[in-house]
Amino acid sequence: MRWLEAADFSQVNASCAQTDRFVRAGTMVRPFERMQFLRGSEQLFLDLAESPPELWKLRDLVQRVPPNRSCAYGPKRTWTASP
Repeated sequence: MRWLEAADFSQVNASCAQTDRFVRAGTMVRPFERMQFLRGSEQLFLDLAESPPELWKLRDLVQRVPPNRSCAYGPKRTWTASP
C-alpha cells in the first residue's frame, strides 16, 4: 500500500470540504447492491417478498441522482419494478 501513502488527496479533501453532505467517489455499485449494504441480503429479500412502502422509499433514496450529476447508469434511468 505504499502507493496509497504517496497519493495526493489535497484536491479530494478540498472538494469534500466545500459541502456538508456525504461525498462518495464514482462507483459501479448499483441501487440493488446499495440496498443490500443498508438492509442486509436476508432482510432485503424479505422486503422484496412483502413489498412494504418503506422499501420503495429506500429504492428512491438510493436511486436519486442530483440533477447536475450523472452516473454509470445515467441520471434519468428508473427501475422497472413498481410498488
